[in-house]
Amino acid sequence: MALESEGKPKILLVGPLPPPLGSTTVSFAQLVEDLATSGAVVTHVLPTNARKEKTVSSIFLDPLKVLGRLLRLIPQHSVITFHASSRRMLYFGCALLIMCRLLRRPLILRVFGGSFAQVYQTSNGLKRRLYDLLFQADKVLLETHQMVDFFSDLYPSANIEWFSNSRPLKDPDSRRSERRTPLRFIFVSHVEPAKGVRDLIAAARLLEQDPGDYRIDVYGPLLNGLEASEFGDSTVTYCGVLEPSQVTKTLEDYDVFLLPTHQPGEGYPGAIIEAYTIGLPVIASRIGGIPEIVEHGVDGLLITPKSVEELAGAIGSLVDQPDLRQTLSQGAYQSAERYSSEIWHKKVFVDICSKLS
Repeated sequence: MALESEGKPKILLVGPLPPPLGSTTVSFAQLVEDLATSGAVVTHVLPTNARKEKTVSSIFLDPLKVLGRLLRLIPQHSVITFHASSRRMLYFGCALLIMCRLLRRPLILRVFGGSFAQVYQTSNGLKRRLYDLLFQADKVLLETHQMVDFFSDLYPSANIEWFSNSRPLKDPDSRRSERRTPLRFIFVSHVEPAKGVRDLIAAARLLEQDPGDYRIDVYGPLLNGLEASEFGDSTVTYCGVLEPSQVTKTLEDYDVFLLPTHQPGEGYPGAIIEAYTIGLPVIASRIGGIPEIVEHGVDGLLITPKSVEELAGAIGSLVDQPDLRQTLSQGAYQSAERYSSEIWHKKVFVDICSKLS
């Protein structure tokens, strides 16, 4: 059954590529790039991006077009992989599983983010039956240990495995040196209330430090009612949207990464892992999968979600305590090695595909 090219498994990668910029699209694009350069497998990519301008016909026809292409592509590959967010995974993943069963090809499902269990808990009887089908895939890769434990209890016979979000390690010589005053804090994500942006603005107003000792810059698309005018009278500056190619270079100009999110479906935010590769300590909320990758006092500081006072205190402590900041920076370097895309993509993912092919 296995199809190979020069002894290498042929892998079909189905998932979303940028644009838009987001954790799911960036992570999938990194996987595609890493596998292409590894030379260990032969890959073909089928993008699943939805159109920016949606119409009634496109909502129904676009998925049908992708499924039509899959009918042609699945027999040509030894392993089929589908990469999607929690909500996109359920219906499309089940349809793809049925196709792979009919065409006798193994299927790997990779779920991005940390909200899959939350989506399950709010689903009705019909959706629960679709979950029963979904976890019959040959392999289900989940981003957090929380989700692995949750679904392993529900589906003990399912082939479930932890598969971390990851980023490329940087050359040590390219990493930033310790900064001077003002200390530079950066937020990179969707700029919306659920990501704690308004909490960040409120925390900046509570800070007792001289504004000349620090600066806080926010990058990302404005969403869900948050407007640039809300930054007008604060020491937090909205700096616009970064292209994927700009994120790493921009992070190198900063000293601390901020993510005071209170979004319950957080998995392993790629921006946190990206910050680690540059040695940026992190201030983030104790929510979702974040405590699995941020160890308080080692590579960052964890705060209670929605606690403006704790957020202000954490920012102030790093402004006032350069020794703590240096300790956390070194911890961030070390943490980055655990989430190297070379390990997760070129070794772990290739190994999984090779065993199924």
